[in-house]
Amino acid sequence: MMRRLLSVTAAVVLALTAVPAPASAAVRAVDLGLLPGGDRSSAAAVDNAGTAVGYANTGTGLTHAVSWSRDNRITDLGTLPGDEESSADGISDSGVVYGHSYTGNGPLHAVRWVDHVIEALPPLPGHVESRAAAVNEAGTVVGVSANADRTEEHAVAWERSGRLVRLAELPGDPTSEAIDINRAGRIVGYSGGHGSVADLHPVVWAPDGSVTPLTFDGSNRGFAAGIDDAGVIAATVVDRDGRRHATRFRPGGQVDDLGADLRATGVGDDGTVLGYRSDRGRMHGCRWLPGTTAPEFLSLDFQIAAVSRRGVTVGATRGGGRVVHAMAWGRDGEDGTRLPTLGGVSGGAHDVNDHGVAVGSTEVPGGARHAVRWHL
Repeated sequence: MMRRLLSVTAAVVLALTAVPAPASAAVRAVDLGLLPGGDRSSAAAVDNAGTAVGYANTGTGLTHAVSWSRDNRITDLGTLPGDEESSADGISDSGVVYGHSYTGNGPLHAVRWVDHVIEALPPLPGHVESRAAAVNEAGTVVGVSANADRTEEHAVAWERSGRLVRLAELPGDPTSEAIDINRAGRIVGYSGGHGSVADLHPVVWAPDGSVTPLTFDGSNRGFAAGIDDAGVIAATVVDRDGRRHATRFRPGGQVDDLGADLRATGVGDDGTVLGYRSDRGRMHGCRWLPGTTAPEFLSLDFQIAAVSRRGVTVGATRGGGRVVHAMAWGRDGEDGTRLPTLGGVSGGAHDVNDHGVAVGSTEVPGGARHAVRWHL
């Protein structure tokens, strides 16, 4: 195990030169199956009961949101009336699924499924598009509402009761977006203007809707990317010199600088912060285990996808040429384990639950991609 004794520069060199470990013979890829007449699918998320969600194409080539039961039975979750396509993007451990319904290049419609029944999550009055980003155990979905040309975008929450809540911006800010929500109903994201990350402000919304800016080293520019159930917030903050820092905001008010020229992309239920560094156009995915401030670089050209409460981390890394390997890294995880495919070349892991069940997609012979489940 790399005990975080390497400098950031040395860790980047290691990421560039390391070769993924061979696919584990103990882990088997299980094909989650297709819709009738379809030829491709992908799993985006899995809950602790083993239900996976994602998308699959139909016999007519349209994409539909689907779920797979623990014993791999596929269910077409359908679309809103008038829409042709949909996708399921996440699922809570209470079984509430969120995603989107749409037609062609038309606006996205955020949706929620409970017991396979679809429910529209409408935008604010005067807006035409809604986008969902996360769901908590109470079934509250958060995201953004936008007008036709996306010049007006406001953070919103759709409560399980059906009530639509507009979340407040900071004074003077014209736009906002909600990115994540925890079990207690605390929501994170940003408030700001249109433009670069430096035009945004990382914020947290309390369950009563009040908004608070997050400040690091005198700067409140950037965005909050995730919050866990303990209240740990992962954020990317732009300092007074214009450099981006991955940061960890702890519930007691302490802020950890996780490194300059790094971005935080989320936080797992175990408190592991996920992120990446961009180096000469190449992305190096990394994580920070709880209590640490030095990045552990794991993947090349891909962000780390997810981490379980037990610290198992999954994602993908670039192999030789255009090959992409699905990967899993343990909490004490050395070089990681390459996950097997369904007979094709490339694959990627997208989520993992607390029981070591990971989901994603891999190529089958011929190049099509199928949704897959791995038991780690």
